[in-house]
Amino acid sequence: MNRDRRSPPGFTVLEALVAIAVLGLVAVAVVRLLGETAQAARRGEEAWRRAALADALWQLVREDAADPRTVEAMMPEGFTWDVARSPATGRIGSGTDGAPLAGLERVTVTVTDPDGGRFVLRSLVYRP
Repeated sequence: MNRDRRSPPGFTVLEALVAIAVLGLVAVAVVRLLGETAQAARRGEEAWRRAALADALWQLVREDAADPRTVEAMMPEGFTWDVARSPATGRIGSGTDGAPLAGLERVTVTVTDPDGGRFVLRSLVYRP
């Protein structure tokens, strides 16, 4: 006799265990991805904050109003800053290499956050 044996509809225990394992792996991957995304967002926010502070400090330097007390008041706790100035040198037109450029000053503004992240802004300022 030939009997037609069919399994009852549904999942076997083995299929259910495999499905649970796959779902677990997917859940772990999603949790890790969310954590990494949150860290990247935090790093981006910190970089933006350093850049905004450096830009504000640059505006004060450009206007020749970079009083250390004013700068300290605008810096959040734990942030440090530095402004370095030097005569601009280079070549314009038929000038000589390395000669000072009349009226131009090279300014470097550096803002460092409490975690050691830095933002450096370099530019030239014209001082007639």
